[in-house]
Amino acid sequence: MAFSLLAANQQSSPEMPTVAGKEPVTEEVHVVVPGMIGSRTFAYLSDLHIITLSEDMPESEREYLVSRQKWAANGDVTSEMQWPQWVEYLNAGDFDYVLLGADLLDFASEDTIRVFKEGLEKLKKPYMYIRADHDFLPYKGSALTERDTVELQKTVCGYSDVFTENFGDFILFGWNNSTSRMTEKGIQKWREVLAAGKPVIVLTHVPIKPLSDESLSRISQNLYRGEELLWGIDTSYYVPDDYTREFLESIYGVGSPVKEILCGHLHYTWDGYVSEGVHQHVFSPAFSGYIGIVEISGR
Repeated sequence: MAFSLLAANQQSSPEMPTVAGKEPVTEEVHVVVPGMIGSRTFAYLSDLHIITLSEDMPESEREYLVSRQKWAANGDVTSEMQWPQWVEYLNAGDFDYVLLGADLLDFASEDTIRVFKEGLEKLKKPYMYIRADHDFLPYKGSALTERDTVELQKTVCGYSDVFTENFGDFILFGWNNSTSRMTEKGIQKWREVLAAGKPVIVLTHVPIKPLSDESLSRISQNLYRGEELLWGIDTSYYVPDDYTREFLESIYGVGSPVKEILCGHLHYTWDGYVSEGVHQHVFSPAFSGYIGIVEISGR
């Protein structure tokens, strides 16, 4: 697997739109699917953390939400302002497919979901959108419950415990809401994917803990007050149940069909192997101007 990171001033596509007044920094990942004829190019975007301030928000919450809005800004350009610029960038790019890897919202409200949906409706590329905790959770003091926000999310686009897309040479498997455990419906679909006998690319928000490389665990612990924000057999923050353990063991196992895991969540770039033959790339956040370019080919 090959990985490179190109700073904005190294890119050579002056006709492409900018985001927050700059060309995005691209994290380029090459995935090899043995026997594949031709190639496909996927764009990856996650951790935008859109924050829309509504008039009906209580004053007691506004100061905190304004601070979050500044945190998720690129210079003076808020995540809400960046979103239509990202859509324009994706539409202009030579991408076959778009991967939206969760935490596109900072919190779920009628306004944040409306803003996101309006942008998504203008996206001209096929896409897969998985969610995570920030895409569901309402802000403190909101009258909405998490059940309400799940129903709102269902109005945005397709909704399922997991998503799959068969590209012929490989299958894309998206774990929806990976900040929660794998569901019974999800593991049943995963078994069907394994039974198909094709190479698999996994889209998840929460990274998978490498078996023999502690660097990703250390990065998470350094960034998040000692917490290991990863899924693994022996992790203590995200604790697997039987379904999640089965999913993880099939990734770790010898001869796993998984060729690549694409994820975000940590707001930090990491590239390496979770087990022999199973590569993973953790992408930096979109709100800081990062986008993934995933090239998939037979060699």
